[in-house]
Amino acid sequence: LVLLFLLPLIAVYANAAISMQREHQALHDSLTGLPNRALLLNRTREALAGVARAGSKTGFLLLDLDRFKEVNDTLGHPLGDGLLQAVAYRLARSVRPGDVVARLGGDEFAVLLPAVRAASAAREVATRLRAALAEPIRLEGMSFEINASIGIALYPDDADSVEQLLQHADVAMYLAKERRTGVERYAGPAGRHFPARLSLL
Repeated sequence: LVLLFLLPLIAVYANAAISMQREHQALHDSLTGLPNRALLLNRTREALAGVARAGSKTGFLLLDLDRFKEVNDTLGHPLGDGLLQAVAYRLARSVRPGDVVARLGGDEFAVLLPAVRAASAAREVATRLRAALAEPIRLEGMSFEINASIGIALYPDDADSVEQLLQHADVAMYLAKERRTGVERYAGPAGRHFPARLSLL
């Protein structure tokens, strides 16, 4: 009788565990364990709804590793994957509680700052992320120095939707990479690269 009672409970528990595992896999990057694009977009929508009611700001950082493709092509994907895992670990440890670090694919990461008081706070986070990545990473007896270009966009100052926030952060990141400044905030459509970059997007 005890077994007859326990078997359905075990089956329910097993099904729930499998369901939770599948949901986690659907919302997280398989290589780094970070949230993926789908989960990031959900969290960004929630953040924008919250700050709209509170009258504060949401920061969005788009981060791309400089010259990572050269490392990947030269030394192979397994070592490249190891570098991405090390980068993900450092990024996740360098943000504030409540901030969301996600991997969008390849060597592109994003950081959601659900509530910031000013653009200077977002820039401080970006500077801290670059500093964390600047420390050499040792893998397979080699030392790698990783640099990153980061674009910043704020809601509602620089964008009025989730999609626009991502686009404008991408434009800013493109400028940071081209100008080799490391960090750039979206500065509006006046820049000469804006139309070309949005066309590419």
